[in-house]
Amino acid sequence: MRVLYLTDNLSENGTVRILRDWILMGKEKNLLASLVIRPSSRLGPWLRDHEIPYTFNRLPLPDLCRPLPSLWSVAKLAAWCRYRKVSIIHCNEHNTYPFGVLLRKVTGLPLVCHVRYRMSREYCEWAFGGPERQPDALLWTSQQQQRDNADSVQGLVPLSKQHLVYIGLSLDTFGSRSSERQTVRQSWSVGDDDIVIGQASVIQPRKRIEDFVALIAKLASVDSRVLGLLAGDAIAGDELYRDQVLRMISACGLGNRFRVLGNIKDVEQFYHGIDLYVSTSEYETFGNSVCEAMSCSRMVVAYEGGSVREILGNSGIVVANSDLIALTQVVGDAIRNPCLRQYFGTLGRQRVLEVFNPRQSLDQLLTIYDRLGTPESHGQS
Repeated sequence: MRVLYLTDNLSENGTVRILRDWILMGKEKNLLASLVIRPSSRLGPWLRDHEIPYTFNRLPLPDLCRPLPSLWSVAKLAAWCRYRKVSIIHCNEHNTYPFGVLLRKVTGLPLVCHVRYRMSREYCEWAFGGPERQPDALLWTSQQQQRDNADSVQGLVPLSKQHLVYIGLSLDTFGSRSSERQTVRQSWSVGDDDIVIGQASVIQPRKRIEDFVALIAKLASVDSRVLGLLAGDAIAGDELYRDQVLRMISACGLGNRFRVLGNIKDVEQFYHGIDLYVSTSEYETFGNSVCEAMSCSRMVVAYEGGSVREILGNSGIVVANSDLIALTQVVGDAIRNPCLRQYFGTLGRQRVLEVFNPRQSLDQLLTIYDRLGTPESHGQS
């Protein structure tokens, strides 16, 4: 089966990490993948190293006032699809779906859409409204995400075309580099007795980074071993919020006890270097960073954050959104109890293996692809 994946993710992580696992594992099951990436994507070297066919395309949104860019891009890509003998189009992020609809009109191929965030009703009416724009399969990353989007897709995409396909991480390729812990801690000038509390997150308001800063300030005021590390930076439009966070860190007088590392390439090494992971996000449709921390056997304490409770299950501790008092109490207990951290860390890694294993989700995808690959199934779309 030949599947064309459209992705607008410019990095090698996030929504692309599990896609890379599916592509490599799929080779064993006769899944032949090819990718469409943006010209500025950093995924190209990885694709070349693994001999995965790919092409560049800006994936422009349809625009009635300026139709030529999207039509020209679709025409070029349709020719490439014919050359690659593509049988199914899979939009790895729903941002690319409107472009995918145009590509389906030209190629006649089944179209799959993997939803990554919470969508508005207005967006869904624009993207999915009408028989010609309805996806042949709509994929959710969590049960919570599906519930939160139920009203948005009501009457637009039938339940028979909606599927829960968890994303996750392969423990064959992520989470096993615990031997690098000492090296990364030395690079941070962190001692063996220090307790490093980490968060890996884009710096934006819904992540409530100010709560993470306040947590570290409170704990560090009573325990000199406590150090907070934040890996990540603001995206365009959130620079003012980032500046507010940086001013808050300065005002708390934490000095070297709170550090902002910015965007880091080797995020796995970061998780192995910390002692405890905290998520203060008020909403996630999956929670990649939480799953990454679990994969590295790190205890997670988090706000319920939409789907975060679902992802953690019983392998971490969840408190209500914005309940900084409860969060501080739980993290304080974990600081004083290394056995507790080890217990939940072990549970977390086991949960990733059992629930968020890419081999399981790949089998789900292949079943969906097989069904869509039949002329009868696609004819009903």
